[in-house]
Amino acid sequence: MGCKDSLHQFRQLISGISAGSNVVGVAAIVVMVLVTVSDVIGRRIFGSPIIGTLEIVRFMMAMAVFLTIAHAGVNGDHVTCDVFFMLFPRKIKSSIEIITSLLSLVLWGLVSWQLGKKAVDLLQVGESSMLLRVPTFPFLFIAAFGSGLLALVILVQFITSLGNFPGIKDQKS
Repeated sequence: MGCKDSLHQFRQLISGISAGSNVVGVAAIVVMVLVTVSDVIGRRIFGSPIIGTLEIVRFMMAMAVFLTIAHAGVNGDHVTCDVFFMLFPRKIKSSIEIITSLLSLVLWGLVSWQLGKKAVDLLQVGESSMLLRVPTFPFLFIAAFGSGLLALVILVQFITSLGNFPGIKDQKS
């Protein structure tokens, strides 16, 4: 099995994991909406809001953001500014893609690592939310997972960018 086959299999694995992660992130958005609507109805009609709505929504927001971010990366849905980028020659565009992929990989790898470290710290001290007393460390682990998954998506893009650099294919032949 060659490098291209291995990269393809790794890309498929990461795509599958990010698609599953995306489903959970979207479910968190649904929970946020349901909790918010229920809280408003309870407050306005019954005079009894849901206790801890803000905490629940905050936790669900963290899940929604970090569990969907890798899937957006797989699909190329992140915002890019390519007005001037399209004017550059192919070699410069390839160089920019390689550099930005490498910088993004380092950034999201560091984000994942630091979130994981913070989650371990919160686990050890037993920190929980103020009102509902929900432990906060699982949500940081989820954020670390989502960030790490995005870093893996970017790793695949980086390796692909290296393979697409003009002159590389010519040297292999």
